[in-house]
Amino acid sequence: PLEALAEAQQQGDPDAARPFEARPDEIGSLARALRRQRERNEELLRSLEQRVAARTAELERANQAKSVFLANMSHELRTPLNGVIALGDRLAEEQDPQRRRELAALVTSSGRLLEQVLGDILDVSKIEAGQFQLNPAPFDLVQLVRGMAELHAAAAEAKNLSLRWSVSSEAEGTYDGDAGRISQILSNLLANAVKFTHQGEVSLDVDRRGEALCFVVRDTGVGFDQEVRDRLFKRFVQADQSITRQFGGTGLGLSICAALAEMMQGSITAEATPGQGARFEVRLPLPRCERVADAVAEEPREISLEGLRVLVAEDHPTNRKVVEIVLEPFGVDLTVVEDGKAALDAFEPGRFDAVLMDMQMPVMDGLSATRAIRAREKAAASEPILVVMLTANAMEEHVAAAHAAGADLHLAKPLHPARLLEALARARR
Repeated sequence: PLEALAEAQQQGDPDAARPFEARPDEIGSLARALRRQRERNEELLRSLEQRVAARTAELERANQAKSVFLANMSHELRTPLNGVIALGDRLAEEQDPQRRRELAALVTSSGRLLEQVLGDILDVSKIEAGQFQLNPAPFDLVQLVRGMAELHAAAAEAKNLSLRWSVSSEAEGTYDGDAGRISQILSNLLANAVKFTHQGEVSLDVDRRGEALCFVVRDTGVGFDQEVRDRLFKRFVQADQSITRQFGGTGLGLSICAALAEMMQGSITAEATPGQGARFEVRLPLPRCERVADAVAEEPREISLEGLRVLVAEDHPTNRKVVEIVLEPFGVDLTVVEDGKAALDAFEPGRFDAVLMDMQMPVMDGLSATRAIRAREKAAASEPILVVMLTANAMEEHVAAAHAAGADLHLAKPLHPARLLEALARARR
């Protein structure tokens, strides 16, 4: 009987084993135990097959989402690039001063949009790598909310929309938090509200509920359904993924908002009805703190850069030209070199008032050159000059590395002329 039972088990034929299961002796007990084990194995196999199928489907959806995201990202990058390249070519041929100003404004606007897209990508990469850091400091709530509302008022007015804001008396005051990142959340929500609203109004209301501040952004726009809401805060996913979508965007803004709210121990939720607008609520548990001291208003004073001696180390010819175009009208005396080694060869204590140093260059990088300059100043017992790291390396670790090497300031490209002028003005103080 045991040999027959073993043969039936090897054949995997349940019917062949049933006569043995009916026996009342030990062979019957063994046959019944083998049947139960076989059923458990079959159930486990079915479960594994289902999980493999579900995981495969999930991976396929993820790959599809990334493909759609890359297609959308290509579109979102090429749109402002079109404004920069095509309008730049047209600007070179245009003779009318008024028309040249209009074209230049469009080029600038396209460049800012491109910078925003790249900034979103950078934020997402830092969040995923766990390198995103908050910088809490005291801030005035009313001042922050007013600034965000005023920032988007022009866009709302251009679409004939009403934009209103309010802060309840219970919520007014000074709080300890990262005002820049809170502003980023509100700016994203207000920008979306204005973008997706054709008529009516957009509102931003702030209240305090328990220990948390509650920011509510409402609009009377297109709204969305439950299916869209379920994927609204996922990365690389837009509300409308079709190629014929009416509204652009990278699909990163709301996911960044959700990540920032979570980092602040808060939350973000959304409610909407198709065609009847949307409501976004952000709750942040921010502690109150002492009132921010009013800054003492300084008398505006003209700071001349005339004759300022500046050493520029930059390997890219276009970037060198940009610095020259920005600074030459102010009478700055520029010495331009192509790498850190050349900058070190040109540098002598007392010869320059400031150094603009790129970080990533051939022969010698900017960090090594800056350390060598500081060492040379120390050896000569001379006063340290202003060193500004002007670079496309814009991550937190790059900023920390620049300061560790001895740089006074870190300015990330693309270059904002006003920031560069303000930085160089420090060499005259």
